[in-house]
Amino acid sequence: MRNNVLQFMVLIFVVLLASSSSANLLQITVETDKDVYQFGEDVLISVVAYNPNPEEVNLTGGFYFNTYIIDDIYDWADGRSGPAVIIKTTVDPGESLIWEQVHGIHERSAFPLEIGTHTVVGEVLAFELQGQSRSEPVEFEVVPEPASILLLLAGVPVMRKLKT
Repeated sequence: MRNNVLQFMVLIFVVLLASSSSANLLQITVETDKDVYQFGEDVLISVVAYNPNPEEVNLTGGFYFNTYIIDDIYDWADGRSGPAVIIKTTVDPGESLIWEQVHGIHERSAFPLEIGTHTVVGEVLAFELQGQSRSEPVEFEVVPEPASILLLLAGVPVMRKLKT
């Protein structure tokens, strides 16, 4: 009996060790298609899982395999539902998996991007990565549209004339 318990504990340790070594094999990065966006413009966000090692890495996840998080507040995958499926994929040595999402009109209705600097983090939602699946944050900026700036500047003389 004691031998069975010991064998079981060794098996659990080996499984955990194998899954944690997979986590260290992938380099997760995030990027946007531009550094500066006009207010109301779509932001293209790419999450990349790169395997720099000589062996393949197997990943298992759900319907949404990745997400992005803006300003540590908005998580693209939160509240989304899809088919209850398990998806398996492999990242070959020297290869990358790339997921692209657009923070577009639908996403901006849930989390508008105000004028200013924002951060985005990419995350791969795979069971094997066990919390080691996030990228370093990347910054991008949202600026006013040129037409808005011109209207604001043109409005100043108009307001002065109305006051006199």
